[in-house]
Amino acid sequence: MVDVGTIIGIIVILIAIVVILKVFKSVFKAIFLISTLFGIVIMIFLIILYQDVADFKTNFPTAEKLFLLEENNTLLAGFSGVLGEQEQPNFITSSELNSYKISYEADDLENILGNNYKLFIVNSDVFEDIVSVEFNEQDLSKNFVFNLLRSDSPIDEYANYYAQSQGIPAAAIGDLKKQIRTQISSEAELKGALFASLFGTKTQEDPLFLFKEYKKDNIIIYPETMLFRTIRKIPLLLMKRFIS
Repeated sequence: MVDVGTIIGIIVILIAIVVILKVFKSVFKAIFLISTLFGIVIMIFLIILYQDVADFKTNFPTAEKLFLLEENNTLLAGFSGVLGEQEQPNFITSSELNSYKISYEADDLENILGNNYKLFIVNSDVFEDIVSVEFNEQDLSKNFVFNLLRSDSPIDEYANYYAQSQGIPAAAIGDLKKQIRTQISSEAELKGALFASLFGTKTQEDPLFLFKEYKKDNIIIYPETMLFRTIRKIPLLLMKRFIS
């Protein structure tokens, strides 16, 4: 005769097996669902990233870009342009710089961007390792360049320096300043040219410095699309493959 306890035990085991199978079935369904959703998200991410990389490779070399120099949350100078070997940058005017300062303080990068393809706001720390730059066929120390960039009257200060370095008598400095002003229309233009010289020197030293310093949070890139958000998180070797 079969023991009642044994029958109850078998029934309990069968119920347990049924419950476990149902649980596992639900778990497998959940895993499959999560895996599917994750795969879809990854696919969408890769599609967007591919389109962004293609857009960057097409437009970055040929589209207008705006570069601004920032120090202690203040914009000092700027220039724009395509930046090809045969292209000359356009230096921003005093009125443009003042407008950008207002927008920057309001965190309105879209207004600063305007019709440019990309906006790059470069912190002055990026140029910390530069010793000197070539400007107007002269080697200027980095410290002197930044003194001019911070100055309210950089043309006068540059003229005084140029006269001293070239042995021009003090009586002729006034004429020299007038001559410089015929070549450089404003203080902002001189600052933009100095910034462009710093930028060019840094680019010659390291063509990828923009992206390396971006990863260090020393450069703001706007708009920050998927490509740049990805660059921020990946190793340098992979970054080179993305942008080359």
